[in-house]
Amino acid sequence: MQLSIRSNKVVAAFTLVEVMVSSLIGTIIFAALFYGLSQGTFIIQTDRENLRATQIMMGKLEGVRLCKWGNNNSTQLFDSSYIPTNFVDYFYPSSIGNGSNVVNGVAYAGTISIQTNGGGNNFSFYDSNGVAGTAPSYSNQMALVTVTLTWSDTHYGRTVTFNRSMKAYIAQNGIQNYLISQ
Repeated sequence: MQLSIRSNKVVAAFTLVEVMVSSLIGTIIFAALFYGLSQGTFIIQTDRENLRATQIMMGKLEGVRLCKWGNNNSTQLFDSSYIPTNFVDYFYPSSIGNGSNVVNGVAYAGTISIQTNGGGNNFSFYDSNGVAGTAPSYSNQMALVTVTLTWSDTHYGRTVTFNRSMKAYIAQNGIQNYLISQ
């Protein structure tokens, strides 16, 4: 008597074409994931640099607002030893780091220009609708301060240059007269 053992097992396997297609789909998904992470990192870094640029410009404008605006002998506002026309600031302050291992990060090159309404250097005044109008009677007691920053950073092997500027009017009889005795 012979016994025959029949197996009811079904042999299943993936074909080479199925393996190749699934590998291609997996590669595309992982490439898209890593590209998305890379772009997210780039966007966050750019936003940090823009925020630092805003902080630097606001700091310079607030510093200018505190300068004394007097006659030619006692003015600080128009003295380049008090308000430099060119400056360099960094993403990280120079105090971060220890000893020779100071990390400065991105360098911001800036300029400060102060324009008064006297002496033929007229600047425009705008109403609430953005329409240029005539200068008010107190315009010779005001100055237009413009802070401009330029910085460069390298992303993906290419250098990108960024520019930002901020303007503000300051008055001759402004906050500096209340905080600093003349």
